[in-house]
Amino acid sequence: MQTCELSIKNQVATITLNRPKSLNALNGVMVDELLALTEEVKFSNAIRAVVLKGAGPAFMAGGDLQFFHDGLETMPKGVTDLVRKVNASVMNLRDCPRPVVAMVHGAVAGFGMSLMLACDMVLAHEQT
Repeated sequence: MQTCELSIKNQVATITLNRPKSLNALNGVMVDELLALTEEVKFSNAIRAVVLKGAGPAFMAGGDLQFFHDGLETMPKGVTDLVRKVNASVMNLRDCPRPVVAMVHGAVAGFGMSLMLACDMVLAHEQT
């Protein structure tokens, strides 16, 4: 995985958004990785709880503007495909049969807000 990490310890899965230099901004690679990881934690019987967090100074600052600019020639089909995948990730978190906790700090915008709100509980830093 290039943009997300999954660790499992004591039956708690932690998904970390890991693009700290871009404030964990969403790009195409992250969309695919997040979909795969949210499916994995949703369907794994070995996991009893899920934590979602961001590496670096922010949880998620929204979409990566450079990624969207670079993909202008594929729009609107490119956005439609992306939205379907991010929606599936949100639904995986929302429908997960085990508790999902978002640990948020720094910027939480755009898709970061959708991810956060799909969780059962949010623990936010006081300056978020």
